[in-house]
Amino acid sequence: MKKRFISLVLALILAVSCLILPASGADPFGTAKYLDLPKAFHIYPHASVDECTLVKGGHTTLTFFTSDSFNVDYLFYCVQIYRGGMEEVNKLFSQGKDPEVIDFFYESAEDLWYSSGPGMNFKWTADSRYSVGDYTLVCYLLDMRTEKIYDDRPLYWTELHVVSGKRSAKGMNVYVLKEDGAYEVLDNDILQFDQHEIAYFELFPDPITATEKLDWSVYSTPSAVAGGRKYYGYLSFGCSNLGMARVSIVAGKYTRTFWAKCGKFDETKELKIYRSKDTLCIGEEEKIEVKSKSDPDKYKIGAVWSSSDPNVATVGTRGEVKALKPGKVRITAVAGAFKETVEYTVQYHQLPEGTPVTTRTATQPRQSIGHCSACGKDDAVNIYEPAIFTDTKATAWYAEHVDKVYDLKLMN
Repeated sequence: MKKRFISLVLALILAVSCLILPASGADPFGTAKYLDLPKAFHIYPHASVDECTLVKGGHTTLTFFTSDSFNVDYLFYCVQIYRGGMEEVNKLFSQGKDPEVIDFFYESAEDLWYSSGPGMNFKWTADSRYSVGDYTLVCYLLDMRTEKIYDDRPLYWTELHVVSGKRSAKGMNVYVLKEDGAYEVLDNDILQFDQHEIAYFELFPDPITATEKLDWSVYSTPSAVAGGRKYYGYLSFGCSNLGMARVSIVAGKYTRTFWAKCGKFDETKELKIYRSKDTLCIGEEEKIEVKSKSDPDKYKIGAVWSSSDPNVATVGTRGEVKALKPGKVRITAVAGAFKETVEYTVQYHQLPEGTPVTTRTATQPRQSIGHCSACGKDDAVNIYEPAIFTDTKATAWYAEHVDKVYDLKLMN
């Protein structure tokens, strides 16, 4: 009897609450997907919903994770499902109209306290009330003492989709959920974060109505700036140090890459490439970095590196330049809107005059070995011509014998 009474009261309150939001002129879905509420009231963003797409006639369990719960009998977590997508529902709210409510679930904070853990589970069935299309789910916290929605805003919202049959994923969409709303993340976007800020990301197949789940991984360089981990179906992403990180989210054959900038700085003016020399000898390596001009140790910067001629010199993902053969080469670094190029000259080692030059054979290159006055290496090697055979080793036990067989023209 008590449950039936509470259900009737909640239904009346929710009917009134639908009028409260537009009357206040608020844009309920223009706010954050999660609010900075007291710990016990916190609901995680909508990526924590296990399934956002359902084939018509099917059913699934919608799971909401709360950060904590406690024994209070006058607070209720309430969930409504409106007909129409978020854009359509938001438009109705802004016009002072009430969207059609398809489903209504609730659970008291008291019941949640005594349940198995900090979470709500509701069975969602795409029955005859649902046609193929988009729906909007909103979670409120109701205070039975005041009969009002806590803070006049939803704790949580998401789009649900009912489809006629399963569809395969065609790609990947990534959304970042921040305090001023949710944004789609495009390749090479620059996302601004504050130090120690935690943001949430979610992945959807493209088109969004696909029912195929995406199994994804996240990579960040440097990880000292930003790192992410899977948490209840979405990506919890945090920045710990000032700087700029290159972040890649990979789901199967699909990749979305963006820049996470932690701290407010203009990378086009603040950053530059730091290196110790502009001339390298063959085989020599140097690590170059992108740093701040004013305070090189303040920011940790990850960049995308490229070489204009990998035959002359290659560059690794962390700026490791390796010289391969004489010539000119340009090394470019990109970090967000920052882009800078430096030029290297790759030269032979500077060996003492009169250093012997070996004869080219089937297994031995034409080369000279000695102390280099340019780089200081004692056993510096200049190779002027490679060995005739490219699949042999000059130091192998068979080298002398292969050379003899080749010289006698027994084999070629």
